[in-house]
Amino acid sequence: MKRPEPLLRRLLFPGGGWAALAAFAAVASLWTVFSNGWEDAPAARAAYAFSAYALVVAICRAVPAARRAKTAVYGLPPVRRWRADAALRALVSLRAGLCVNLCFAACKLYAGIRFRSPWFGAAAVYYTVLSTMRFAVLRGVRNAPPAGPSAAPVRQMRGLRVYRRCGVLMFALNLAMTAIAAQMVWQNRAYRYPGTLIYASAAYTFYCFGSAAASAVKAHRMHDPVHAAAKMLGLAGALMSVLTLQTAMLAQFGGDAAMRRTMNAVTGACVCSLVFCMAAFMAVRGNILLRRAARQNAAASAAPPSIHF
Repeated sequence: MKRPEPLLRRLLFPGGGWAALAAFAAVASLWTVFSNGWEDAPAARAAYAFSAYALVVAICRAVPAARRAKTAVYGLPPVRRWRADAALRALVSLRAGLCVNLCFAACKLYAGIRFRSPWFGAAAVYYTVLSTMRFAVLRGVRNAPPAGPSAAPVRQMRGLRVYRRCGVLMFALNLAMTAIAAQMVWQNRAYRYPGTLIYASAAYTFYCFGSAAASAVKAHRMHDPVHAAAKMLGLAGALMSVLTLQTAMLAQFGGDAAMRRTMNAVTGACVCSLVFCMAAFMAVRGNILLRRAARQNAAASAAPPSIHF
């Protein structure tokens, strides 16, 4: 004998017709309440309760549908290739980032020359160095030899050179970031966002920072120097975004000038110090690994060939 469904399950997962009817009735009841000014009437409470129930039903039906859609999308051949090929994701991300950074560099450079502004000039230098670093990593990805046992030493050496070069360039990036942070502190410079756009910018900045930090750690565990350099570059950009977001929030939500200057000085010093440590880490670590790889390749080439009988 078939076991009857529990009442709660039948209420939360009704048929499609009942779910559509409940959604229509909830919208109609709320429209009637608000259009007639019955917000405080006893019938309005029933409308609110029924609307909450209709919303829960819609969510309960949307979650399985979203899972089925996700499975269908992940089954598409282009999506499967995108998720499985880390090199493809890095290549697309680097190209998009390079184009955006070049556009920003050109705009900031024009504004710096047009208005004779050190603020725009420092930003132009920042985006120019960032573009140079992305181009170096992109070139390393494109010129990497095909994967294979014979090409592994050459691939590793080229990747380590790109990693070390990005570490050296990050010192120049840190100088530009220091110039921007100094103007934020001493000249009270800040980015400003109109209206509630600052909330969207804050959410996006924190998402980018968390994603960049996790990707940088994961890339170093993969032992791929080119991808690790790309992720460290993304982390440096995310740190700069956190600093600019703080200045925008302080400029929009108030606080006296002394407090803003102190907060910007502390955060700017932390961000610039972290980027400097990242640059030193990449340059030193890349140099050490290059020497170690050169010794290993020399020892492997000097070894006598093995003879198989």
